[in-house]
Amino acid sequence: MFEPLAAQQTVGAVLILAAAGALVLAWLSLRAAPRGLLVVGGLFVVSLSARAFLVAYFATVIAATWRARTRLRRDALVVVLGGTGLAIGLRVVGAPASPPLGGPPVAAPKDPRASVEAWQARDNPWRARGVALAWARAEKDAPGEGYATLAQLDWNLGERDKARRVLQHLLERTADRDVLERARRLRQDWGDP
Repeated sequence: MFEPLAAQQTVGAVLILAAAGALVLAWLSLRAAPRGLLVVGGLFVVSLSARAFLVAYFATVIAATWRARTRLRRDALVVVLGGTGLAIGLRVVGAPASPPLGGPPVAAPKDPRASVEAWQARDNPWRARGVALAWARAEKDAPGEGYATLAQLDWNLGERDKARRVLQHLLERTADRDVLERARRLRQDWGDP
């Protein structure tokens, strides 16, 4: 609840974008009230570092907007069009950093290990996870290194339950001794018995 928003996650990116749009709306509403704008700006900064303050931030922006609603009518079109353009632009530019939202399944790459490492080097764990997922799906009859990599990436992304399920499946079904040893080390590192 008091964790910072994570821009790499879709929900975090949407909330950051909405908070930035609300900041523009608050600026338009509070141009004549610098103290109020200071309060809203402070809540904006605090809400980025602790998600629990987002409700107070959005409530303050809504109250300020409601008070300035007559003056905002002429600015509303500019805000809506500008915000929509900004959202589309950020989505296009930030698309590689966000998780895939459906679509056709990703085919297993020719060298999945190198592809995962390349996406991790680019600081894009969601793309790395997508490659690892395709790799694991290709190993479904004989779980191996793809499953271990997927479990590790899920763990790193905070998806602890998914990581544990993938790891458990790997521990139960793998025949590869090296992969089994890696899976046992991961389980031990995660504090699981």
